[in-house]
Formats: sequence, structure tokens, C-alpha cells
Amino acid sequence: MWNLVNHSLTPKRTALWRYVQGEDRLAYVMDLPSRGDCCFPAVIAGFSNAERIVYDYSCALDGSDLPWLQGQRGTTFIHRHTLRFEPVSVTA
Repeated sequence: MWNLVNHSLTPKRTALWRYVQGEDRLAYVMDLPSRGDCCFPAVIAGFSNAERIVYDYSCALDGSDLPWLQGQRGTTFIHRHTLRFEPVSVTA
């Protein structure tokens, strides 16, 4: 029960990770903008193969982080993020 309460009272993030093929691992890239109450992202293709459009929700982005539960009970907004990916050159 304590874990459930503690989980609800701390900020959350939606993070972007990438697969590093040569090392067979995931690598952290960034957190999407939020105030600690976001999740449930949706991803669609962008205008090119190098773009993805991500929609997620959070409170207004200005201000300090909120506990997840407080953010869930307040006004939230749908945010649209355009992610552009560039190939990583690998040198031997």
C-alpha cells in the first residue's frame, strides 16, 4: 500500500529512448516537456521518414513539478511535439 501511495505522490515523466543496435541496449535520449504528470503518449508519422509527431498530456508547462496525483486531478492539456531524427555516423 505504501508503494502505491508513494508512487502517486511523486512526479512522472514520459521519456524517449533509442535502441543502440551495435551494443544491443537502450539509451536514454530525453524527457518530453511536462510538469511531472504526463503519460499515455501517442506517436504518428511526421512529414518525412525522420520525423515523428508525439501527443501527450500535462498541466500547463510553466511552473514547478506536481505530484502525479495532483496533476491528474487538475486541468490538463494535450501537447504536440515534433521529433526530428538524424542518422548517427559510426566511425570505425
